[in-house]
Amino acid sequence: MKRYIHNLIGVLAVFGVFFSSCEDMENEPLEIQSDIYVWDEDDYTGDNARQWLNFIYSFIPAGMDRFNGQPMEVLTDDAIPTDRANANWSVINSGYSTTNMFPLEHRKADTYGESWALLYKAIRYCNIFLQNYEKVPWSDWEEASYHANEARALRAYFYWLLVRTYGGVPLIYDKVFTMDSPELRTLQRNSFAECVQYIKDEIDAVKDNLRLYSDIGERKSPDEKKNSFAEGIDSNWKHVRKWGLLGLEARMLLYAASPLVNGTGNAAEPWLGYPENDPNRWKEAADICRTIINTNQFILEKDRTRLSRTTINGEVLWMKKGQDGNALYGDNWGYKNSPMGSMDMGTWAGSGRPCLGQTSPTQELVDAFPMKNGKSIDEAKENGEYNPQDPYKNRDPRLTQTVFYHNSRWLKATVDISEGGKDNNSINPAREGNRTKTGYYLKRHLAENEEDTQFGKTNFHSGIVSSWPVVRYADILLMYAEAQTEYLNKAQGASIINDELVYKSIEMVRQRAGLNPYTLKRGMSYDQLIKLIRNERRCEFAFEESRFWDIRRWKIANDVYSKPLHGVKITKKEDGTFHYDYNMEVAKPYWDDRMYRLPIDHNEVLFNPNIVQNPGY
Repeated sequence: MKRYIHNLIGVLAVFGVFFSSCEDMENEPLEIQSDIYVWDEDDYTGDNARQWLNFIYSFIPAGMDRFNGQPMEVLTDDAIPTDRANANWSVINSGYSTTNMFPLEHRKADTYGESWALLYKAIRYCNIFLQNYEKVPWSDWEEASYHANEARALRAYFYWLLVRTYGGVPLIYDKVFTMDSPELRTLQRNSFAECVQYIKDEIDAVKDNLRLYSDIGERKSPDEKKNSFAEGIDSNWKHVRKWGLLGLEARMLLYAASPLVNGTGNAAEPWLGYPENDPNRWKEAADICRTIINTNQFILEKDRTRLSRTTINGEVLWMKKGQDGNALYGDNWGYKNSPMGSMDMGTWAGSGRPCLGQTSPTQELVDAFPMKNGKSIDEAKENGEYNPQDPYKNRDPRLTQTVFYHNSRWLKATVDISEGGKDNNSINPAREGNRTKTGYYLKRHLAENEEDTQFGKTNFHSGIVSSWPVVRYADILLMYAEAQTEYLNKAQGASIINDELVYKSIEMVRQRAGLNPYTLKRGMSYDQLIKLIRNERRCEFAFEESRFWDIRRWKIANDVYSKPLHGVKITKKEDGTFHYDYNMEVAKPYWDDRMYRLPIDHNEVLFNPNIVQNPGY
């Protein structure tokens, strides 16, 4: 019974937890203090209460290290775990169960993730703050008001993560339950519609009462030098603010308009989505995105890789800051994912350690990136512009930013993924789990400094993931393009799309990517445009956790997961050239339609039978 109680929607998170020595929003609990200490009637600065809120920010997930060094994309068609013994293979081969939900976990399961219990714990902390912050004699009550509105904004965000993962969930509003609250065993799931409306109402209530952004002229990166770590100026960047919160609302409304939940036809289980289809839901998402675009306060940074090196720039609306100084995972992201033949000489490595190459991107992802002229590789094959035996020539520059392929440069060396090469050999059987299974390694979120040798956290070398964008401007642009195109087709019956802002939004993303020409022909059909937008999302947001959720909300998983995944086998010929063989099957993912939503932990349902499990589990 103790185990059941411990797991129940985070209610049994230690009530009086307080975290001292919290300079930043990512520090972990160091000691337990009493409520009297946190809500101190003599603390005129509000430092203790502020540190409570700071800890709440740490519950914002970051996607680099979902489980055992793996990003969430290893559970899509974009990548697989390199190590066949990695626990994520059980999900790939057999699907989720009520006790096997690895994609919800982060590297520190007690403080990061999207499990039912953990997110309700975060919501509980928000409610405790809101119930108690006025006990503190703040010398600056405007600051206190900001904190309260941030707590409500974060609570809305955590509810959104729950709804995206499970569907409708119990809304507990401002309540703070105790361990013996009888209501804990009577809570029921609210409908999907009720949850979405509650989140919208909360966002609407606080959006105009949050801290302000610096002007775009100050926030954007101050130089355009390659690999520069120069940042803009924005003293409030650590805080959730209006446009980031509205960007989150747009993402939620885009999800709510999508086929998975917009018209389930299932009135008996309203927590699964809207029983009736309403195409005007697309317009709600498009309208918010258009409002953000029209502020003219956000840009696409010219150097896309700067997004992984800076915390303040002109593109990010809401940023999660890391915990190691300014880095989310110190030097570990570079160390874990660089090719197996790379040697980490960073500040944590001592005399050096070979890198782990833990993630293997698939050929399917590589093939999604177009040519530099914007044509798909299938189009380019027809006129001889794409050569399968020289496959990376003249490709979308985002491909080089996303994966290590054969003959890439990294850490002052050439990446050799040919059979028996330094980055693809079985000389040491103990390192088989570090040898790519697809002919590719993961590069995304690593600074594009090919001639650096370190991952040192203090020097901000190329292994650093300094931040995680919760919402960025490229997403606003592509969300607008998708939502408006769907609205024009579904609500107004347009088969040809003529909305100029749709085309310009896509073109802005393609131009920054380095496509030339980046322009699109006007008057594309709905089918052509939606196919293009979906592929742009796949390329632009690779390894930002979009693909996992996009596959589900578009309800295309049966098609995506019905096909085997592939890699490339590269062999060196006698004349010194290389042969590329694309017939290497690397995985056949399991799929069942119940997996469109994840299962609620079995112990939650045992504790409160009124919590109805998702279908099929």
